[in-house]
Amino acid sequence: MSSAEVKNGHATNGHSQEKAPAPPKQQPKAAGQSNQKKEGALKSFKKLKVLSKRPLPTEMGDGSYRTVVNRPRLKDDLRRLRIKDLKTLLEIVKAKAKGETQQDDKTMIMERTIQIVAGLSDHSKVQEVLTNSFIDKLWNSLDHPPMLYMGDQYRFRQPDGSLNNPYLPRLGAARTPYSRSVRPKGMSLGAQPDPEAIFESVMARDGFKKNPNNVSSILWYWATIIIHDLFWTNLKDPNQNDSSSYLDLSPLYGSTVEARDSIRTFEDGLLKPDTFADKRLIGNPPGVCIILIMFNRFHNHVATNLADINEGGRFSKPGPNLDPEAAAAAWKKRDEELFRDCEACHVGFVHQHYPH
Repeated sequence: MSSAEVKNGHATNGHSQEKAPAPPKQQPKAAGQSNQKKEGALKSFKKLKVLSKRPLPTEMGDGSYRTVVNRPRLKDDLRRLRIKDLKTLLEIVKAKAKGETQQDDKTMIMERTIQIVAGLSDHSKVQEVLTNSFIDKLWNSLDHPPMLYMGDQYRFRQPDGSLNNPYLPRLGAARTPYSRSVRPKGMSLGAQPDPEAIFESVMARDGFKKNPNNVSSILWYWATIIIHDLFWTNLKDPNQNDSSSYLDLSPLYGSTVEARDSIRTFEDGLLKPDTFADKRLIGNPPGVCIILIMFNRFHNHVATNLADINEGGRFSKPGPNLDPEAAAAAWKKRDEELFRDCEACHVGFVHQHYPH
């Protein structure tokens, strides 16, 4: 044949004619594939329909929906409970059924409830119910709204400890009876030993002897101050406590207005240098008085710094243009507020040191 090769068996006028390729054969679809697509489209449509009726995500505040968590079953919670936990739950249910609003702290029911909650599975329904019940009791025990300001009379507690609680103004105040859990009973000790013999046998020593627990004598000085801070039994009526029931540094500041005023300078909220109100402590070891003198100096240090800082102009000195009566009242108010604020700071500071 000529140069025009025959392709596909045909040649026309020297030009080859190529035969178009045959279209690919379509495989027959399985009978189930079309049904699956239809079912998938139907499910998507149903899901879209459900989502279209869903409320807008306004609950979380960031445009998202709350995450739905699968809760543990009741059977899972019961597996985590101990026998004593079941007894605690029974007590809670009984108290709820009786409508009891107050609890006996000696039963430690609140602490036992917290133990149960801590041991349950996360997101447990029982855990949520117990937690809400616990929070409700704490919430309902507070004032709503709380009392923030009741006037100058209730702004500061009194030297005798009164007005510490506006609802119970005399609670824990000085010159009120002790609250006893048992009847007081005296013991007949017979003949008392000679004080000199006690000292020689217990206290006297030839040299220094270290305490096996590394306890310093300062501990006993602190203990002496705390004891005199809380207790002052009246000599005529042993049922009466002449000191307040609060750790309020009454050995330094006193438990009466007269005792407190005896150590004040009434200028800039300061105390008289190196003085304290409770004369009972003079007969105690010198270390006790030294600590009280340190408290006195710290009070004056705080008062001086509060006046220098003068936050918000609270302790600004009265202007020179006031008449004598108004100026005297302004100076007195400044001294009183400086003293009271300094006393509150000082008592709070010492409270941090008592436990340590």
